[in-house]
Amino acid sequence: FARVQAKLRGKTVKFDAIVHFSPPDTLNLTVMGPLMMPLWKAQLSGSVSELDPAALNGIDPAAFDYWASLITGELRGWFSGGWLERGAPEEGWRRCFSGGAREVCLNDGLAWPETITPLKEKKLEFLPGDYFMKGMYLFARTLEFKMPFVSVRVTLDEDQMNFKGVNQLKLPD
Repeated sequence: FARVQAKLRGKTVKFDAIVHFSPPDTLNLTVMGPLMMPLWKAQLSGSVSELDPAALNGIDPAAFDYWASLITGELRGWFSGGWLERGAPEEGWRRCFSGGAREVCLNDGLAWPETITPLKEKKLEFLPGDYFMKGMYLFARTLEFKMPFVSVRVTLDEDQMNFKGVNQLKLPD
């Protein structure tokens, strides 16, 4: 489960949501309304993406579809590890590197991503944050997206996460 908060034109709206990721690349996002009724759904799997049309008062549907498809694509890239594609630094460690279709900037300690920007739309900024450990894996609790005049924050509920895996990574002796 998650909480979605969107800020637009000085107004803030909050919704509950269900985020489901199934490796290697299937993401389902359902934004819920009152009485847990689905308001909007996005389903991405492989090269197929299906997003419900939006009927929001005062919002251009084409603009909503454009930004929603970018955000859901970045969410899928986050959960699948796509943000790391071809991300090895070529000239030693730097704070920022190009990871496939994204520029990834790490925190000052080079421990985790702080900002991810898709190269196809540099007006979108993805800010994962508030990291926590679960099953010896590092997760970002907040997944914030900033674009012109709008911000969207997805906050994962650590206690409601259905994640049973335990990281068995063993460091070399």
